[in-house]
Amino acid sequence: LLKETDYPAPVLLGSVNGATLMEAVSVARANPRIHVVTNEMRGLGEVAFAVEKIGSERVLFGSGAPNRSLGSAAALVRAAGLSPEEEALIFNGNARRLLVGGSVAE
Repeated sequence: LLKETDYPAPVLLGSVNGATLMEAVSVARANPRIHVVTNEMRGLGEVAFAVEKIGSERVLFGSGAPNRSLGSAAALVRAAGLSPEEEALIFNGNARRLLVGGSVAE
């Protein structure tokens, strides 16, 4: 649907979990404006899978707080085997870029 419109803004797919991850990644791969948020991810490997398929520049940290532990949400990102640069993008760099503007490298 986004390809058929002139909608210019990024789209954040929240509540992506193990049951919906494949579909979310497939949709995101087809449209570079789509990003995935980690707020409902629970399984080890889900964050790593998203990064592998669409890149760390399109994955944003979400905790699910107050209904979910901030620490456990952060631990899933840290357990993904990512570089410090990739973690920084996911934890704050991507949100800063999308909300404030600028390049991924900033």
